[in-house]
Amino acid sequence: MRSEEIRSTVLVPQPGEPVRCVLEDEVEGVGLLWRTLPVGGTLSLPADGQCARVLITVEGEVTVRSAGTEAKLGEGGVYVPTPDAPVEVYAPSEACMLELRRQVTGEEMAAFREGMPGPYTVDYDSAPTYSEDCKSEKTVSRMLIPAGMIPRFAMGSVETGGDDMVAPHEHPMLEQIFLGLKGNDCTAVIDELKYPFPEGMLLHIPLGSSHGILSAGTQQVRYLWMDFLLDETAMEYMRTAHRMDGPQNTRR
Repeated sequence: MRSEEIRSTVLVPQPGEPVRCVLEDEVEGVGLLWRTLPVGGTLSLPADGQCARVLITVEGEVTVRSAGTEAKLGEGGVYVPTPDAPVEVYAPSEACMLELRRQVTGEEMAAFREGMPGPYTVDYDSAPTYSEDCKSEKTVSRMLIPAGMIPRFAMGSVETGGDDMVAPHEHPMLEQIFLGLKGNDCTAVIDELKYPFPEGMLLHIPLGSSHGILSAGTQQVRYLWMDFLLDETAMEYMRTAHRMDGPQNTRR
């Protein structure tokens, strides 16, 4: 894998640019929108019966209203709206969000709609944890969106620091996008090449690439991973590789 084939972008708020497409066409059927809300800013999203959507609060706090419910989300908070209801977002202070849109088939949308009687939310700190062979015992891994909720998708996070690593491994059945959260300062190793991985960076892990994470000294690892599964057979990998340690997420 040549270094120029690895795509990344740093998500820096731009004055007068409330929304920006990022890593366009990087993963087939996936759209990513970086949204900046000013103090008192609002965001209105119409219902979308073609895509499954995920809203991620990257900085600040927001209040999300949809389908008669209200949720307050801090940094790392995740919101999955139902496909048939519009969404209203309010930011009491400046906030930055990432909106992910996953195109699905008609059959998948029908299953997603049936399985989503109401919006799904999870606070970052209260998400259930899991363990994985490629990570050390001091690593804290959280499952934010378990596989099976959104067609061919899952999302979680990784936290560690000091002299530690996520050992190199491969995913022949899925590709990933990493998002560095606040404080993230480490090195990504992709096909034996090293890439700085700071906070605010979106980093694409190409399909089948060997990849890992290194930290040393005072460095911190704190990032989200977004898995885009090729098909439902990859679900078995998700079930066996991620050993859940705590209670499952609950919709609220």
